[in-house]
Amino acid sequence: MTSRRWLTLQSYLARIGAGPLEMSGQRASALTGAYLPGFHPRGLDHTPDDTRLGDQVVSRPHARVFVTLLLAALAVRLAFWLYTGRIWEDALISLTAARNAWEGFGLTHHASEPPVQSFTSPLGEFILIVGEGFRHGFSAMRLASVLASAATVYYAYRIGLLFRFHWSTHVLVLGYLATDQLQVFFGMAGMETQVATAILMANAYYYASSQWWKLGVTAGLAALCRPEFVIWGAILGVTVLALHRDALCKIACFAAAVAAISWAAASTPNARARARCRRKC
Repeated sequence: MTSRRWLTLQSYLARIGAGPLEMSGQRASALTGAYLPGFHPRGLDHTPDDTRLGDQVVSRPHARVFVTLLLAALAVRLAFWLYTGRIWEDALISLTAARNAWEGFGLTHHASEPPVQSFTSPLGEFILIVGEGFRHGFSAMRLASVLASAATVYYAYRIGLLFRFHWSTHVLVLGYLATDQLQVFFGMAGMETQVATAILMANAYYYASSQWWKLGVTAGLAALCRPEFVIWGAILGVTVLALHRDALCKIACFAAAVAAISWAAASTPNARARARCRRKC
């Protein structure tokens, strides 16, 4: 960063009432102006930093809370999976479409009918399709839910660091996310509930930390995960348009790219099914 640009930035921060920006430079939050550890104006800062996650695990009580509740989240879900083996009926409907896709009938519930959408979550269906390639669709969804629980706790912890939560607040927030009955039950019963929660937490963190292209990717995944997340997309779009207009194009482009790639991947099984039908006719 040149000295002229640096002085311009310092003047702007003085006008809006923000604190001085140190020459070591760290990315400011879109919401609070708080500096995030590990970021430099020209990219990642590879210099030693005592606020990084590895050092926090050793030196800070709230980081130990994070690790403890992260392990608790994994343990609770694995115990539920192995002990109950519960499967939710909606997951069976989605699994049938995934199996029919591999059998060449397209993404449909009834193999004798034309392709009709019978699932709520395109992203959840994609996880089932990948798993059914190995004849373990439910196992793939459950494993994705276990990994998503770790991501949920991690992003909530990073948000807490960003807003400087007290360790007791970390216990409350992370404890709820680690042990919430609905996330455990539905996620480990074959639904996309836990994946959806992780994606929303990632959206919140990337917005608050001004990581725009990552926000675009996760916003695109959110729209594919649950239909009601379109509401979140609308709220996010209006907020970015009002407060961060220069980042709108980047966010929209990455979100559209994720949606386009997913749409193309989802249309492939149905195209093959139509081609198979024409050959038989």
